[in-house]
Amino acid sequence: MRIEFRIDEICRQKGITLKQVAEGVNIHPVSFTQLLSCKGNPTFDTLSKIASYLNVDVSELFRQSAPTIELNKWEIYDYQDVVTFRKLDDEYGALSNMSRQFGIKLFDIQFIASEILYMIAGFKDKSIQEELLKENNPTKAKRIFRHGDYLRKHWRKDWNKFNLEWMKFCIVQKYKQNPQWVDLLNSTKGKLILEDSTMQTGFTSSYWGAKDILKSKLIREERSYLKKNINLSKEEIEKQIEEIYPNLGNGYFQGVNTMGKLLTLLRDNNGKLDYKLPDDIYILGNKIPSTPSTIKGIIFDFDNTLIERNISEPSRLKRDWKSVFMSIPQFTLYGGLDKVFKYIRDSGIIVSIVSFCKSDLIEETCKHFNIPFDFIITQPQARKKDKTEGIKRALEKMNIHPNEVISFGDSDIDYRASKTNNIRFVGCLWDSKNKELLAKSGCDEFIETPVDIIKSINM
Repeated sequence: MRIEFRIDEICRQKGITLKQVAEGVNIHPVSFTQLLSCKGNPTFDTLSKIASYLNVDVSELFRQSAPTIELNKWEIYDYQDVVTFRKLDDEYGALSNMSRQFGIKLFDIQFIASEILYMIAGFKDKSIQEELLKENNPTKAKRIFRHGDYLRKHWRKDWNKFNLEWMKFCIVQKYKQNPQWVDLLNSTKGKLILEDSTMQTGFTSSYWGAKDILKSKLIREERSYLKKNINLSKEEIEKQIEEIYPNLGNGYFQGVNTMGKLLTLLRDNNGKLDYKLPDDIYILGNKIPSTPSTIKGIIFDFDNTLIERNISEPSRLKRDWKSVFMSIPQFTLYGGLDKVFKYIRDSGIIVSIVSFCKSDLIEETCKHFNIPFDFIITQPQARKKDKTEGIKRALEKMNIHPNEVISFGDSDIDYRASKTNNIRFVGCLWDSKNKELLAKSGCDEFIETPVDIIKSINM
């Protein structure tokens, strides 16, 4: 919960004006008015002078505001109303982007921390992205890749136009992939999350976090004293300050606290955040969708996507359908699909299967392997080179807009039919020899294992 000033209210109660208070603390009235606005940034000394002039405690200068969260707004926060994280080994340290406790995996690429995923979008150069991924220390990676030639020559010039939206994307992925991290996040329920950046000196430290007003003043004084009177290195000074930090007491924080607000919104919206990204973000050649998933329907190919049934091929060629049906228990459901099916059922996603296979064979196979489906669309063998009409019929039956449907298959036939119907397509490679053909057709999104279907749905 944020804090707003109630100085005007106190003035009315005491029968004095804001101008009198401003003059009493030697601040120009115009500057004083600006100081009390939502963009104001009063120091602890200034607040102390105002409180002294009004003959009240500093804490009485503030009122609690409604618990709405406004991004990009500089605010003051009471430490009693927030849950803070600062050091990685603190109780809530794993909420930090720098924490390696909960990684993220996208396109089969492992990110040791969400900070690495966040930074990688700052580079378009694939070779630099690869260099960044080799660094196993997020803090060191930030020191290297956000400075020097990397920053001057290679960092995206439009970064500040989308970095907030990209941060939303990063923490949404973290939420989806780390149940224990979600438990930690939910344990803060009822309070605003705040990144304590009091010890940080970077120019964005009060944007992503917020600083304790009183501690900031005391730390500045201590740094100045140690620098002037004791011959210590910068590292030794910071170590001494770190040792006294917990004993400095708690007061009010001030800053934008963007990271804390985003985490609070993520928690309160059960892992969902809206974002809008540029269309040219790629990670090692893999395109990032510009908006969150709104998938309501899935279209699956059957053979070599859900089921491997080569054992029945001799009988099928002889049109011995009785033998084909009897061999259903010997078909193979690809590993990991059970998890996918559970996710689909839990999410209420509508499923269509579009195939050249016989509909009754698909239905019996689905029943045997507990494959969820709402519609089965088959096409005559004579039209085996084109599934366009089948996917169109599936869309009509599902009654879902193409933007809310995703298609999974293993061939260029699946790809072309999906694209003709304006449906996003993902190439499935676990039993496919068609990657080159798919890529040649224009497919640029592939997954290697069935469980990656869940990630594709959520991208």
